[in-house]
Amino acid sequence: LASPFQPKTTLHVKRSKGSIVLLSSWITLSVDRTTPTATRLECRLSRPVFRSEVPKLDSRVAHLKGQSTFSMISRGKNEVCRSGNADEEADSKSMPTRPFCRPQILLFGDSLTQFCFNEGGWGTGLAKRYQRTADIVLRGYSGYNTRWALPLLPHVFPAQIGDDGSSPGGGAPSIVTVFFGANDAVMPGYGEVESRQHVPQQEFKENLKLIINHIRSARLDWNNDAPRILLITPPPVDAEAWQTHRLKTFDPPPEAHTNARCNDYTKQYAAAVMEVAKETSTPAVDLFSAFISISNWQKCMCDGLHFSPKGNRMVLNAINEAIQCHFPNFMPESLEIDFPLHKDIDPLFPSSTIARHLEHKSVPNSS
Repeated sequence: LASPFQPKTTLHVKRSKGSIVLLSSWITLSVDRTTPTATRLECRLSRPVFRSEVPKLDSRVAHLKGQSTFSMISRGKNEVCRSGNADEEADSKSMPTRPFCRPQILLFGDSLTQFCFNEGGWGTGLAKRYQRTADIVLRGYSGYNTRWALPLLPHVFPAQIGDDGSSPGGGAPSIVTVFFGANDAVMPGYGEVESRQHVPQQEFKENLKLIINHIRSARLDWNNDAPRILLITPPPVDAEAWQTHRLKTFDPPPEAHTNARCNDYTKQYAAAVMEVAKETSTPAVDLFSAFISISNWQKCMCDGLHFSPKGNRMVLNAINEAIQCHFPNFMPESLEIDFPLHKDIDPLFPSSTIARHLEHKSVPNSS
């Protein structure tokens, strides 16, 4: 059938008890009711339209306008025009659909991770970039070192899942950032208050390896892959600015007025992270080197230890670059949105649209 608007459009007709009703959004049609073949009629409607609403024309012609496809479905004395068609709708109910499970990027670390969802934080930037494609899960613990992080592993990364694939917090993350070292690098010998967070470098390295091994062996992600891990080194510390901030903000006791943080010492822990990355074949972001390579890097810190807006932008850019380099299939533009765009939703049968979307939704390749 041809029209000035849709020159190659095919309309399917459904006959019911000897009478045929055509509904079209663009042209008025008449049909011979003796046509032996009864097929489906698809047009555009904005809502269900009942047979009683269709004008009773001698030529058995009806003309309606609207916005979504439909077919005629028997409803007793009336026929109701509904979106899609009866066969497709029945099929959609039995269509096997992939359970809703959006990929996760889990951020595991100390206060540099915990605060990343503050206004302008690097975690907020990740969430913005991955909206509707991946969930950004925050697991940051202010003040923690790797020694204290180890007991968290069975809770943050549970190994067991139910028979139905369920587990606390959903499936395993597809990407995990491991961002420790700032507190491990507190220098020893400055008293119980100042040095309680210190972890010797060799133990720090072993703890990182335990964290990596646990994450990789805990369970698989939504695509049956082991989580991909991205190590991040501690950034440099502006020890003088941090000391000024902590004395003003926390009012520590007199015996804690010494400064147990030193940039040269933190540098050694950053190097240790890179060594672990090489030994375990784990991608890493050398944040220390990235910060120290720019002039006035101190402006990347808001208090000498934590990130300023400029520092957060640098962290976000560094992580994005690392994902693009090591896990390109998990760049936002490489992931499909979880559910259809609103413009693609059938307003009368939204469930069918969503079911078809999930059925045909592809998953990222393992990389």
